[in-house]
Formats: sequence, structure tokens, C-alpha cells
Amino acid sequence: NGEFGTVVIKRQDLDAAMKEVESQLQPWDASKMTLVRTLQEAERNHGVVQLMLDSSNNTKVAVKKMPKKWIRPTVDEFEAKHPTSTEKPWVDMGLVKHLRTVGYTYVCQFIGMFLSDTEAFVVTEFCDTGDLFTWCEHKQV
Repeated sequence: NGEFGTVVIKRQDLDAAMKEVESQLQPWDASKMTLVRTLQEAERNHGVVQLMLDSSNNTKVAVKKMPKKWIRPTVDEFEAKHPTSTEKPWVDMGLVKHLRTVGYTYVCQFIGMFLSDTEAFVVTEFCDTGDLFTWCEHKQV
């Protein structure tokens, strides 16, 4: 409990949200995106987070770009390849997707995961206060 409320997430709901993300994978269309600037390195994901302008709707989005060979195109493939990894990008995407689905508005809107031949792109709305982990560090939550 607290000013942001409490949300209980069941494992089955998280699994369903991850599978939903997986089922909605789309090809990456670089022609729609213009790089604005790099926001931060994403070393644990072997990638980078960039601020981009989506020309299809003229909005700023945060794009985490990672090697496709690392994130893998499915939840099961990722878990099989990286069973001991503390970095869980599929769990992160599933959590954000599920939280927004149940009406929890204190996380960025998950837009989707997109794939090119060699890279994966996780796109969310851009929040100028940074990611949740950084926000919590600064708020000392």
C-alpha cells in the first residue's frame, strides 16, 4: 500500500502477458523512427536505450535496442538460453503490459517489441523522469 497503490500479480497473469507480447511481435520499420539522442547504455541487456521520434504519430518514444541473439524471439528460448540471468527482459515487458492492462497508470505504456534481422527493439512511451528503477533510487523508495 502507499500513494501508488498495491497490485498483486499472479504468475499465471505474468506468463499470459509475456505470451501476449510474444504473439504481437512485429517487424522493425526504421523508416518511421528518427534518433533524437541516446538516453543510457543498457549493459546488462547488451544494448542501448534511445529516445526516438516516431514519425507515424509524431511522438517521442523510448527504444531499448538489444541483440536479437541475446533476447531471443520467444520467452521459452530466452529462459532456455539464459536460465541463470538476473536480467529478465521478457518479465519486464510482461509486467509493464499486465500493469497497464489492469489500469495501473504509474508505468510507461508498452508499445511493442519489434525485430530486425539482428536486433530487437522494445518500445515504450517516453517518460522524462527515466525508468522505474532510477526513479525509485532517487526517491529512496
